[in-house]
Amino acid sequence: GTNGVVTTAIPNYYAYANSISLQPDGKIVAAGNALPPDSEQQPYYNLALARYNNNGTPIAKKIQKLLKWWRNRNNSITLNWQNTATGSTGGYYRVQRAAAYNTVQTTGTWVNIGRVSSTAGTNSKTQSFTDNNPLPGTNYYRVQQVNPSGNIETTNIVAVTINEETTISVSPNPVQDMLYIKGLDASASYSLQVSNRQGNIVARATIKNVSSYKLNAEHLPKGVYYLKLVSGSNTTNLKFVKE
Repeated sequence: GTNGVVTTAIPNYYAYANSISLQPDGKIVAAGNALPPDSEQQPYYNLALARYNNNGTPIAKKIQKLLKWWRNRNNSITLNWQNTATGSTGGYYRVQRAAAYNTVQTTGTWVNIGRVSSTAGTNSKTQSFTDNNPLPGTNYYRVQQVNPSGNIETTNIVAVTINEETTISVSPNPVQDMLYIKGLDASASYSLQVSNRQGNIVARATIKNVSSYKLNAEHLPKGVYYLKLVSGSNTTNLKFVKE
């Protein structure tokens, strides 16, 4: 604090403390009342509590346990969690990844892959971090909130599987009968269209929830063809030759 005085704001309330307690673990709890600004005509009070370390610094709230994720089109992984570090400065979030995790023994070799600053006054703000280089196979993630006092709170663990094939491709090329399209996002849907050199559409298909697709090209005349895959705002154009 300043000159031995610590002030903690409780948003949207006029608050004051009228009692204080020293806990067995050395933490300090201040208790009092909180009066809403709009209650002047018919005042009512709420209980107000604040907890501090033994040096007077406020103790940040625990990180919300729910860690969410999604896989981007380029196979990068974005993690989301809720910032709850109000009233403290100097803390941060440590993002960790493991290539293997034993769910029974709850053990894994965790590697720090990122650090996100925790700023006072940003309660309920969503924090995020993107892993642009996830490992092939299954990646395990967790986030640790490191408070200024050194206390650490950890989120749940999420597992994300990355296919080693990250680029859409066709094979064999040239093709005689079956053309295999690989590297699709199994969580996405695609509109497939095949055109000849004259621009005429010779084949159409809808592809959903698969990482590869088999296209029968046996009936196509010999020549050059253009395959177009559309998924949302993403378009992939490929060329193949029919022998």
